[in-house]
Amino acid sequence: MQSSFAATREDDIEAMIDTTVERFGRLDCLFNNAGAGVTNDLVEDLSLEDFEAGMSYLLTSAFLGMKYAIPIMKQQRSGSIINNASVAGLRTGHSSTLYSTAKAALIHLGKCTAMEVA
Repeated sequence: MQSSFAATREDDIEAMIDTTVERFGRLDCLFNNAGAGVTNDLVEDLSLEDFEAGMSYLLTSAFLGMKYAIPIMKQQRSGSIINNASVAGLRTGHSSTLYSTAKAALIHLGKCTAMEVA
């Protein structure tokens, strides 16, 4: 049976973080690991709908996790956020353009956010 939780819905991500803090009293680690097979279409054949869906699942989901975890971790003065990316985000030719682009953006989002929070 498939869960009704969606990694791309902001209210679900916020509820997941809130539930974790309510249950355990704190949030020590967030592991952003959402991933899925996305279309291998060439850019010229890629629909905007598929592009946006892929970026949402592979990138926006991690952004939302960080958005809601960071304030809690800042208040605690501790915590770790791990964004699971891919070698495809560092080098071309390892996956589709859509997947590689999303993973490259995830790597950069993590680095920029780390600098911002530090």
